[in-house]
Amino acid sequence: FAFTDATRPDKIILGDGILAGYEALGFGDVAPQAVYAHEFAHHIQFENDYFNEPLATGGDAPEQTRYTELMADAYSAYFLTHNLLYSKEMAPKDQLKLYDLYFQAMRTGHAGQAIDHGGMDDLMPAAIATASRA
Repeated sequence: FAFTDATRPDKIILGDGILAGYEALGFGDVAPQAVYAHEFAHHIQFENDYFNEPLATGGDAPEQTRYTELMADAYSAYFLTHNLLYSKEMAPKDQLKLYDLYFQAMRTGHAGQAIDHGGMDDLMPAAIATASRA
């Protein structure tokens, strides 16, 4: 978990149990980085006062938690994806799979906004047409 307190330095604390659990599921090679990135995203939220926004304080407890947790997932997905995509360790077909997973996470985290502006289905033809003229 992420810990922020004005009287002490910020901390991210990962227990052995969470790491052992991910290891047992076969994610031991990526879990520490993923959990750290997610928890670091909570520090960004604290620093920007996102926990006091209406979406984080209104509605019921599950809806409040969903807002901050999906945001932290999106932040961590961005940073993890960015690092992997620019490394030389990943085959192009795996990079495409990673792009797809990244965009799935972004659509999930921005579901309401995607509905508001029509989603990617409306934007992709225009983006492709513009790119082909460049």
